[in-house]
Amino acid sequence: GGGESSSIAESDDARASPAASAPPSDRKDERPLDLNVVLIDNYDSYTYNLYQHLATMTLSPPTVVANDAHATWIELRDDVASRTGRDVDAVIVSPGPGSPDVPSDVGVCADAV
Repeated sequence: GGGESSSIAESDDARASPAASAPPSDRKDERPLDLNVVLIDNYDSYTYNLYQHLATMTLSPPTVVANDAHATWIELRDDVASRTGRDVDAVIVSPGPGSPDVPSDVGVCADAV
């Protein structure tokens, strides 16, 4: 029944170590990642939540690029590399509204993936 799932959740929480549940900046055993991350903004409010979290995990904050700011992934990648002086190491696509079946909703994301 319903009582079982809450006891499972409680036991899972009890087993979590303090380091695993602490924000990345509070973890003593982890170092910031030296990654040049591009965060593609699909015009949703979640983008800057992702940005803030990524900024705590990496030496440099991610570069945020609107999904319609570049026609191709190559153009976006080259622009970010010229602005940051580094190759792009990782791409994160914000969730965004719309549908992956609608090209104007997807922008450069399909090419980037």
